[in-house]
Amino acid sequence: MRPGKAISRHRLLIPLIAIAVVLLLAPGTSTAPMPQQSEGCQAALVIPKSNEPNIFTPEQEVELGDVLTDFAGRWLNPFEDDGLAAHLRAIGDRLVAQLPATGLRFRFYLADWAGANANSWVGGRVYVSRKLISFAKTEDEIAGVLAHELGHIVTHQTAIDITRAFQQLGITEVGDKRDIFDKWNRFLESGNKSKGLKQRVDDEQLGADRVGIEIATRAGYDPQALPAFLDRLTENKGKTGSWWSDIFQGTPPNAKRYRELLKTVKSLPANCGTARAAGDGSDFTAWRAAVLRTNSVIRRENLQNVLWRKSLDPPLVEDFHTLRFSPDGKYIMAQDSSSVYILTRQPFEFVFRIDAPSARPSQFTPDSTGVVFYDRELRVERWDLVTRQRVEADEVVIQKACMQTRLAPDGRTLACINREYDLLLVDVATGDHILEREHFSKPKVDVERGIYSIKVTVQVNYLNMEFSPDGRYFVAAAKNGNSLAFELSTRQEVPLRSAVKEAISTSFTFIASDRIAGSVGQRGEKSVVTQFPSGELIQRVDFGSAHVGAVTRGNYVLLRPIRDYAVGVLDLEHNEIIRASKDPALDVFDKNCVSQLKSGELGLFEGTATPVATVTVPRGPLGRLHATAVSDDFSWLAVSFTRRGAVWNLQNGQMAFNLRGFSGAWFGDDGGLYAEFPKDEKSGHTVAHVNLSSHAFMDAQKLDQDTMRQRSRYLVNLHPPGKPKTTEADNKPETIDTPTEGVDFRFEDILRDPPHNEVLDVSDARSGSLIWSIPFPKEVPRIFWNTLNDRVSFAWQATGAGLKAERQRAPESIRAPVSAKEQNYIIEVVQLSTGKVQGSIEIDTHEHAFWIWDVWSAGDYILISDSLGRQTVYSMSTGQMVGRVIGKALAFAAAPQPVVLIEPGRGRLQFFDPTRISPREELAFSRGLSLVRLTTDGKKLFVVKSDQVAYLIDVSQITAPHGPEGKATSPAGNLP
Repeated sequence: MRPGKAISRHRLLIPLIAIAVVLLLAPGTSTAPMPQQSEGCQAALVIPKSNEPNIFTPEQEVELGDVLTDFAGRWLNPFEDDGLAAHLRAIGDRLVAQLPATGLRFRFYLADWAGANANSWVGGRVYVSRKLISFAKTEDEIAGVLAHELGHIVTHQTAIDITRAFQQLGITEVGDKRDIFDKWNRFLESGNKSKGLKQRVDDEQLGADRVGIEIATRAGYDPQALPAFLDRLTENKGKTGSWWSDIFQGTPPNAKRYRELLKTVKSLPANCGTARAAGDGSDFTAWRAAVLRTNSVIRRENLQNVLWRKSLDPPLVEDFHTLRFSPDGKYIMAQDSSSVYILTRQPFEFVFRIDAPSARPSQFTPDSTGVVFYDRELRVERWDLVTRQRVEADEVVIQKACMQTRLAPDGRTLACINREYDLLLVDVATGDHILEREHFSKPKVDVERGIYSIKVTVQVNYLNMEFSPDGRYFVAAAKNGNSLAFELSTRQEVPLRSAVKEAISTSFTFIASDRIAGSVGQRGEKSVVTQFPSGELIQRVDFGSAHVGAVTRGNYVLLRPIRDYAVGVLDLEHNEIIRASKDPALDVFDKNCVSQLKSGELGLFEGTATPVATVTVPRGPLGRLHATAVSDDFSWLAVSFTRRGAVWNLQNGQMAFNLRGFSGAWFGDDGGLYAEFPKDEKSGHTVAHVNLSSHAFMDAQKLDQDTMRQRSRYLVNLHPPGKPKTTEADNKPETIDTPTEGVDFRFEDILRDPPHNEVLDVSDARSGSLIWSIPFPKEVPRIFWNTLNDRVSFAWQATGAGLKAERQRAPESIRAPVSAKEQNYIIEVVQLSTGKVQGSIEIDTHEHAFWIWDVWSAGDYILISDSLGRQTVYSMSTGQMVGRVIGKALAFAAAPQPVVLIEPGRGRLQFFDPTRISPREELAFSRGLSLVRLTTDGKKLFVVKSDQVAYLIDVSQITAPHGPEGKATSPAGNLP
């Protein structure tokens, strides 16, 4: 695959998702009471047997399921709370009791992934998402879903599908788990398109439906539950199609499936197909509520040989992306990427913290009694400010995915633009659609053509939409001219007056429940403030090109950005900026203002330039880290967010320096920290030297080129040939990755020739002196930095002009003749400290069956991370594969044997010998992990948990060479 010639990631996952996993929808201990069959109901269970071959025994099906689960384990995200999953298992066990002996191993898991769905795995695993549990109304509906998944398993559909795929490769038998693992990888690399896949999936769904209805009925559950559930879940609305629509292929798949389900229920013996009265359902209701309430797990730690454990004190305060006063002014809310902090205004002090990972901006409820927020999976939570407890949690299910959303301030209504550009208003608690407007918006597609490139940009900021602060009204306007005002209490449309239409045409906000401010004019010079809904024009004002936002109370608006600042406060009465801040999070309540200070503290201002009160929020989870560094002796730690960083002395856990944000760092052997700081209003783009003993702070290197970046002890610069051009970066305000409501994604695909005629310079970050330089006169390779092991790796296309030029520059770089396959890549490893080539290997992507995500190198070994979730280790000296494991790699060490560190789940670490399928050892931490470092000799592990607690662990016994029985051997033994 040539660089820049992108293919869909989803195409790579088709063999795994569509063949290996069968979905319900195509692409404290609790016990469940045993339902009783209706009198006289003797529903037969007929498990159809396929005439197609199945090369797997029941035991091999179980092992195949285990292999496939390893591939998809991270997105499955099963709950680790056995008590919470007990009710689900109890329902599943009662269904399994209706089955004949199968030799399979049935297991039921409650999982937390984005969709409202369930899936079954060959061999007996069944996973049900929390969102599906939320959507279900009765236990009978969950039983119907589980029975459907069992229908897939007991008819061996997946095993038959994989048998068919294997036979196309000449595979006619399988052996143990290792053999199954190897042959599944062979299949993945074959580019197998599995002919007739869609038709088989449709037929398999219908077959599983029929068997599932019979299983559920025999277990005493209502057979009408599964058809009703699927009709509601797929938003089919009772459509069944007809023989006439079938002839012209006009029957939607969900309608046809619903019709076949009704036929199956009707074909049951007398008294079996009749809908049954539900019990009180109290056990199910309580369990469902418990599932919804659970959103994080604090597990028991399983660690050994911990050398020390220290809390970072004080903790690093993250950049806040949202600050808000409550409507009554009594409370203040501050939100970062993982937490919502609640404070009081008088006195200005912290009250409590809410765990809110990756949540959209939170809101106070209109009555100031609670806080509501939601995430991109449409999980909505409401917290009470008095009890400091979560009082409600709902999972909103919308089959046609939302591309833009808004949540009402009371948390009761969600607005959505779905993938067909329909506008929906959804009742959060019930899932009912309050309003539907088909094709309300339409994306703007621009195509630019050139001689060597095609650029396609899809503008997905589909419309402007806002709820009024009191939650009474919803207003939306699309770029195509469609507009709407809707009163939620009466569920009636409200006429839009001319001034309001003008105000909402480009961008707008409610600045009060009865006032709208909107940007009008090419540069916002004709912006308006208008009464709503009457449409009376209040005033004209110039917002410029800034985005307008509301304050909690006062005759002000927020403009983002303005000149050199991230946000400014515009006084509407006097039409002047009265306050500005480098931090984008800021709010105003009358004369009071709250913003974040450079120190990370929150400051409260009362019409003053300096804060009248400050407060530091307590320890919260670390979010996305911008830069990290650990000293070689593990005495010092440096961590930075986008705008704030800190350095801790790990000997006592105390913070030694509170710094502005840095983008690269390295602890030198001279007792200093070298860190790259971006340009600000006081200094330029520099690498600064911080003396850890004297606390002296000075510039080590001035970086006068935008392309220069620090990577540990090195400065790297990829630039055109000749003397690098000095560029002066403009002093634009830094931005923070804010999970704003609105656009969920932005799509831009550029097809172009790979970059060429560039030079890579590697310099010493301490002195700035050039260490080595490599020209790329033709194509520039993909570059993978592995500074911990003093390596950088280049990925060259095997037939590209860039590789030919590199072989001329360094004839020793490519160890063997290169194949003439365009899809192959040559991985060349270079030592960072000398620029010398260490070796190379050739990677066959098997006609782009996978992408290379990352490259690690240590000792004689190269680790390739690919898009199929595999970690493959090669030897540079032989060019051969050493072994392969599945999962997300966090670290790689080569001595004395290659060891791959995998994160199979949040807070878990597994140590793998790549020649074996099973991990050597697993460590479990109570929280998720923010930083993981394995020493180059593989003997020590350094970890920082998300709760800002650091560990140093002796793992030498885990990583020591292991013999055939998995026991540690002498360092000279059993090398690959």
